[in-house]
Amino acid sequence: MKLIARLERSRSFWFLLVISFVFFLLRWPSLFEPYWYGDEGIYQAVGMLIRSGEPLYSGAWDNKPPLLYVLYAIFNSDQFIIRTVSLIFGLTSVWVFYLTAKKLFAKSEKSVLISTAFFAVLFGTRVIEGNIANAENFMLLPILLSSYLIVSTDFVKKILIHRFAFVAGLVLSLAFLTKIVAIFDFLAFGSFLFVDPEKSFKEKFTQKLIPFVIGFSIPVALTFAYFLATNN
Repeated sequence: MKLIARLERSRSFWFLLVISFVFFLLRWPSLFEPYWYGDEGIYQAVGMLIRSGEPLYSGAWDNKPPLLYVLYAIFNSDQFIIRTVSLIFGLTSVWVFYLTAKKLFAKSEKSVLISTAFFAVLFGTRVIEGNIANAENFMLLPILLSSYLIVSTDFVKKILIHRFAFVAGLVLSLAFLTKIVAIFDFLAFGSFLFVDPEKSFKEKFTQKLIPFVIGFSIPVALTFAYFLATNN
């Protein structure tokens, strides 16, 4: 009961509730659209082939990293389900964006609310293909989670900094394994880790950048190793 009472008094809770409902309404029609988008058709076909036992890239081929096809395969390439999953990813992205904005604009609640509302409305509309279960809609969540962890490194104890940086890289690699363009986020975040005037170059390199790069590299290396080992 105390938790409910606290939520009722929280402006953040009511703001997120309203903006989440707006986002849901914007995405809702996309769940019932007919099959019409070519790229989705390719992902669905590859997902169906994977479920039937065909190996990715040799028996079922397209030019993106594996996670998007695995996601389609898990949900049997059902457009309604996969777009529902995309909607859930989108809602979670809005929440993580809000938390990240609170870190970045700690002294300006107005900036937090405006930026989050703008992001939610834009991401929910057809303007940037929010109605399509495309790679970008799935990769945005791990990118935002990674950015939140990176921003949070300035607010945690010294012994936790390298862990936050490692997990940030680990999470970001999931975006890269969904679509390769996330390499630009990797480069941007790696550069951002050096924006800390209170630490020396050595501290930033050893406590932040190296753990971040290692975290990013492990899933990518394991994925390469798997496909090399299976001759795919």
